[in-house]
Amino acid sequence: MIPRVPFVLAEHHVAYTDILAHIDSRRAAVEKAAGPTARRIAWLCVHKPLRPAGVQDRLARQLERTLMQTASFGYRQARAEVGSLRAGKPAPAAVARLFPDAGRHGAIAVGGLDTIRAHVRQRAHVVAAEVAAAARLAADTADKKLPVAVRVAAAQLAASRVLHNAALELVGETLNLGRTAGVASLQQPPQFAMRSEQLDANTCDSCEGLHGEIVEIGSADYYELMPPSGCDGGGRCRGIYVYGDEPVELEQAA
Repeated sequence: MIPRVPFVLAEHHVAYTDILAHIDSRRAAVEKAAGPTARRIAWLCVHKPLRPAGVQDRLARQLERTLMQTASFGYRQARAEVGSLRAGKPAPAAVARLFPDAGRHGAIAVGGLDTIRAHVRQRAHVVAAEVAAAARLAADTADKKLPVAVRVAAAQLAASRVLHNAALELVGETLNLGRTAGVASLQQPPQFAMRSEQLDANTCDSCEGLHGEIVEIGSADYYELMPPSGCDGGGRCRGIYVYGDEPVELEQAA
């Protein structure tokens, strides 16, 4: 991979190519797994408006299953990166490292994969409800004089748009939660993180400014700046946190 800006020391231990491939493949996998169910919900909104509830639950379960693969991937990758960065170096000094509950994401990430799963489950149900609501609105507002097939197509298009946008957002969010959980699970977690936007080919101005920002892990700033926070493109952001024991491992050379 050719970096957008020169790598800092810690970034040489990040498998950016694998992460990019995972983000793109999992976004596609989420839509592939859940797309038929979303379209089924839209069909029911036209033909049997009182029936989508059970199918909506099925959609939520499909989202949860596919997204947890991303949480596990992020968990493993972040741990491997820190291990590679520390290889051949003296072990970091044992310091009692407190991961405060700096808001909702703090509690989720520090709770590990089980807590992330509960969060993903809740988010999946919200998205499933939003998909159904979009389909229902499109079905209800379509001209009843139109052929049924046209009304179904309109409802399915509305449902698919909501699902697509949710897939973009959820994959990035779940990836970074998994990465945070991974480093938090280490016996001696790293102390610092740097926001990296190396994977965004068309970086927005906001992320351009955030790239290279170094924060202390577990601080309020850490969770406030966790990608995709602050991105003009929302879930389209491919930003991640990169971890280090010392700021020098995350700073650009002068």
